[in-house]
Formats: sequence, structure tokens, C-alpha cells
Amino acid sequence: ANVIATAGAYQSSLGGFRDAYIVKFNPNGTRLWSTYYGGVSDDGAYGAVTDANGNIIIIGETSSSANIASAGAYQTTLNGTTDAFIAKFDPAGFFQWGSYFGGTGVDRAFAVENSCSNLLFFGLTNSLSGIATANTHQLAYGGGTNDGFLTLFSPNGSSVVWSTYYGGNNDEYAYFSVIGMATNSVNDAAIVGSTASTNN
Repeated sequence: ANVIATAGAYQSSLGGFRDAYIVKFNPNGTRLWSTYYGGVSDDGAYGAVTDANGNIIIIGETSSSANIASAGAYQTTLNGTTDAFIAKFDPAGFFQWGSYFGGTGVDRAFAVENSCSNLLFFGLTNSLSGIATANTHQLAYGGGTNDGFLTLFSPNGSSVVWSTYYGGNNDEYAYFSVIGMATNSVNDAAIVGSTASTNN
């Protein structure tokens, strides 16, 4: 038997060098199902959240040019060497939709939360375009090796409600152990990471 994917899984075999995976366990620790998710290159999932209906939303990074996005998604093609991705699976582990998110540089998503039925996710980018939308906090890349970004996605993955850079003149970086995001009862968001910038 496959140690990672269960019989009848959405993706039963490794697609490339590294794939994301999702595993669902019952309260007693018994595996109910698991699946790979990825294309022919390098893919990794770094955050997940469930919604009120038990659907599972995962976010991460991908260098794969196929097997990530669904038809009608916000971004259906890989724009840079590495893009962030967001994907939704139903409670039984079947793929509902997926989208790339990123510009011409390197983009990675690390944390995700539900926000008024929309999906809020946070990550790092060095893309100079393809990130921020009009009338948000920071429209332009701040500088350094990376900026943070914060993006609100529609619940069906077809559009971005808003998106902003967050970063200054030097490097914003967040190790996996110190990056995070939370929302409160009125869906304000708090993000944490690290910075070497003296502005913004």
C-alpha cells in the first residue's frame, strides 16, 4: 500500500521532485484518507484551515506549471520560477479548485485564515508586480530580498478581493517557526514575521 496516498485518492502518486500532501485523521488517530497534490516540479504546503462545511484549504508554494490551478481560477498559469498557491478540497479529499498567486519573481504563502467566507493568506514575495491591488496599504514593493504580502481571496478561488505588499527598504523574512497570522471576531488580521527594514 502507498504510505502517503490512500486508495481512490485525488492524486495517488508523487507528481514531481516534491509534492504537497493532505492527510485526514479521525479523533482516535486513524487515517481516513490522504492525497498528494502537485505537478512535475517542486511543491510544498505550509498552512491549512477548514471551513464550516469541513472543506480543507491549503496554501504553499509551487514551481510546477501544471496540476495546480483549475479552470476559472484567479491565476491559471505559473508566472515566476515559484508562485504561491491556494487550493480547496472537500471533506472526502477531492479537489474543488486551485489557483496560483504571484508575479514574475518568487512567491510563497505560509499562513491562511477564514475571513467572512473569504480566504485570507499571508506570505513572502520578491515580485515587483502581480501582488497588490488598488487602494490597499502598500501598492509597490518596498525593497530588499523579500516583502510580505497579505491577500484576501474569494471563497470559490476565482478572484482576489484585495491584496497588499507589506515591507520596507530591506529584507522581510519569516522562518516557519515565527511566521503567523490570526483574525479576530470582526475579521481584522494580525501578522507576525521578521524585518531588517528601517521604514514602512
